[in-house]
Amino acid sequence: MTTDLEAILPPLRPGIAADTTLLEMREGFRAFGSTQLIDPDARVTEAIIGDVACVIVEHPHARSTMLYLHGGGFRVGEPATYIGLASRLAMRARLRIVLARYRLAPEHPYPAALHDVFSVYRTLAAQTGDEITSNAPVLGGDSAGGGLAAALALVARDTGIPSPGILLLSPWLDLTAQGTSFEACAESDAMFSREVALACAHHYLAGQDPMQGYASPLHARSLAGFPPLWVTVSGSEVLREDTVEFARRLAREGGTITMSVRPDLPHVWPVVLPESDVTTDTITEMADFVSKTSPL
Repeated sequence: MTTDLEAILPPLRPGIAADTTLLEMREGFRAFGSTQLIDPDARVTEAIIGDVACVIVEHPHARSTMLYLHGGGFRVGEPATYIGLASRLAMRARLRIVLARYRLAPEHPYPAALHDVFSVYRTLAAQTGDEITSNAPVLGGDSAGGGLAAALALVARDTGIPSPGILLLSPWLDLTAQGTSFEACAESDAMFSREVALACAHHYLAGQDPMQGYASPLHARSLAGFPPLWVTVSGSEVLREDTVEFARRLAREGGTITMSVRPDLPHVWPVVLPESDVTTDTITEMADFVSKTSPL
C-alpha cells in the first residue's frame, strides 16, 4: 500500500478564477448557515489539520471522530454552514466532527479537494487524545461532499488506512449525470438538475475523465473493501438512481449497507429542513449508525 497520492491520482493543476455569479452563489450559501439549528451544548473550535483549515464541532465528552465533507457542487460551500447539522449529530452520538474547508473549483480543480480531505483524514487517523480513538475516523458527507467522501473512502482503502464506516446524505456519485432519475425527477427536484450537475462537473474535472473512480465512485473498478455504508436519498431527487445503483453494486461486491429512500423530500433535507420531524429522525438514524460503527 502507498500513502503517496501522486502515485494514484492525477497531478494537481492550475484552475481559473470564479466568475461573479459563482462568487454570489458562495455568499448565498454562506448566509444559509444562519438558518440552521445549533445545539448550544456542542463545542465549536477551529484548527489546522493536515495543513487544511477545519471547524471542529464536538460533544464535551466525545468518544470517536467523524470527518464530514460539505456539499455545494465542488464549487461553493464551507464548514460554517454545517455547524448546525454537525452539532446535533455530535451531541446525539458523542462525536467529534471535523468539517474540512477543502479547496473549491474552478480555482482548484480535481484532484485538489481529494488531496485536502485525505491530508485531514490521514492526520486524524494518526492522532491520539483524551477519549478520542486513535483509529481512522468515520466518514460523512452530502451531495458533492458525499461523492467526495466516497472517493476518499476508496483512497483510504487503497492507501491502507480504511475507515470503519461512511455516512452519506443524497450523495453525488456519478459526475456523468446520466442516471435515469435526472429526467424522472426533473420537476420534483428544485435544487439540482442535469444542467447544474454538468456545469459543476465541468468546473471540477477541468478536462479529466468523469469515469475515474476517484472522481465518480459509482464507476470505481472495485468496491471491495469499501467501509460499511449508511446512505439515504429522497425518492424525489435526481440523484436517486445513482445512489440506489451504488448500493446495489456494493451489495453485489460483499459490502454492508443500510439504505433508505424517503418519499417527497428535498435534496439534503437535514440541512434544507432543519426543524422538520423527518430531519430529527434522520439525525437519530445517523447517530445510531455511527455509535454501532465507531470503535470506542
